[in-house]
Amino acid sequence: MKHLKSIISFVLILSVLCIPTGCSKKEKTPQDSIINYHITYEPETLDPQIADDDVSDMIILNIYEGLVRLNGNDDIIGGAAETWDISSDNKTYTFHLRNGLRWSNGEELTSSDFVYGFQRSVSKQTNSPTAKTLFSIKNAEQINSGSASVESLGVTSPDKNTVVIELEYPDSEILTTLTTPPAMPCNKKFFENSVGQYGRTDDKILSNGAYCINEGKWASGENIFLSKNEYYKGHNKPVPAGVKLNILQETPDVCQSIIDGDTDCGAIKNSDLSKAQNEKLNLTAFDDTIHGISINSENDVLKNINIRHALLSAIDKNKLLKNLDDDCEPADELIPDSAEIEDNSYRKLAGHVGYAVDEDPSSLLNRGLAESDLTSLPNLTILCSDDENTQTVVSNLIETWNTLTGAYFNKKPMSAGELGSRIKSGSYQIAITTLKISGTTPLGTLEAFTSTADNNPGAYHSDEYDSMINDLRKSLTKESAEKVKEAESMIINSSVFYPLYTQKRYYASAKNVRNVIFHPYGGDIDFMTAVKKEQS
Repeated sequence: MKHLKSIISFVLILSVLCIPTGCSKKEKTPQDSIINYHITYEPETLDPQIADDDVSDMIILNIYEGLVRLNGNDDIIGGAAETWDISSDNKTYTFHLRNGLRWSNGEELTSSDFVYGFQRSVSKQTNSPTAKTLFSIKNAEQINSGSASVESLGVTSPDKNTVVIELEYPDSEILTTLTTPPAMPCNKKFFENSVGQYGRTDDKILSNGAYCINEGKWASGENIFLSKNEYYKGHNKPVPAGVKLNILQETPDVCQSIIDGDTDCGAIKNSDLSKAQNEKLNLTAFDDTIHGISINSENDVLKNINIRHALLSAIDKNKLLKNLDDDCEPADELIPDSAEIEDNSYRKLAGHVGYAVDEDPSSLLNRGLAESDLTSLPNLTILCSDDENTQTVVSNLIETWNTLTGAYFNKKPMSAGELGSRIKSGSYQIAITTLKISGTTPLGTLEAFTSTADNNPGAYHSDEYDSMINDLRKSLTKESAEKVKEAESMIINSSVFYPLYTQKRYYASAKNVRNVIFHPYGGDIDFMTAVKKEQS
């Protein structure tokens, strides 16, 4: 009996000793995981009504939620609104909010918060760079110009759970627009108490999305941590416990960072595609960018259209693009083949639209120089990104233009961020730029050339063109394909932007990370459904 007691005691001791060695250690689930992501600069503001850069937009779309949202297939699904009705004339949208909506501090969120958010976006006082995206809403454009009061906006709240949006004209893209930052709600009391600092620090942010930025979780210059919003009432609950956005001072090698485990996902360089494939990273590709030559039409020399015509008509595109990567396709048209009007291929409706200037380049150049009181073309600089593809194209281009003009063309490579800043500020003569398409219709390309557009390639300004695009916004049908074609021809034959080639954009996720939602066009990333399996 004594011997039996000794055996039992020994077994019990082993059982106790086993606990701290991990015998009953709880295994981490995707719900416990933290997604790591690199951002290359710190956002100036996370105020949805005024933010207008890729990093800010990405964060806003993870911490706020509009009336509707996009799923992983880019289909419209319910967001803060559970259901909605559309009138027979497609001009009135009635949204029914989910029950029990709350802000990230626990306060009730009602339809009036959406009304105030829309009013702030279009108010002249706000001076929002994205206000124009809401101009299909009744009186929005007049309010933005200062000719109408914000109270006249066609967004109302008949009760605390209903938002009604009235449009000036049917807008087939309005639901997609409602997923973007300017359509996010805003708590009026919180905004006014922020005294001009709304969205600029973690204690001045009040959001309603799947994630939130708690006080003390925005470490300036280091990282921003997105925590699960305990009050979020969406149809689907967020999977990861949080998202850590590491602020880097230099552009990282994203592909290598994913392989090394420093980050979980991100946009990779096309030159790293083979490496990503060899490492079996999860890849997502989009055909939504056009690379082309932008000629600054506000430059003292290049404002002459015949000089621009001469430079572009001298190009042998086959020779220029002979060394392109396999994922690049020569582009003759400005609007991509994927563009649609009412579910019909725009290109099939409109046909080919090519560069129509066929006069001898030397004659055009001489005429342009004479009109500009010049005897020769001065030296010019071509800005370009620092990737191998683009630099090869520029080298071939310089050879062609040196032969035509006898002038000296200087190549100046730089980071994509710096190049974008130079284009936006107009501080360039000629540049190889990337035109990001912002939607599925032809307007997703053409609106980039309106006078009020940010990053307008070639600094193109035309009242006639602006009026044409404004009319197309109000009525984009199969019957208007010829008018779209006319607008496309205006841009191509103004010689401010010359399409060169299309190229896929690639996003990669680590082997143990899946279901990160990458959206085309705007380049937004949704972490809500991301599943990260902890590696042993």
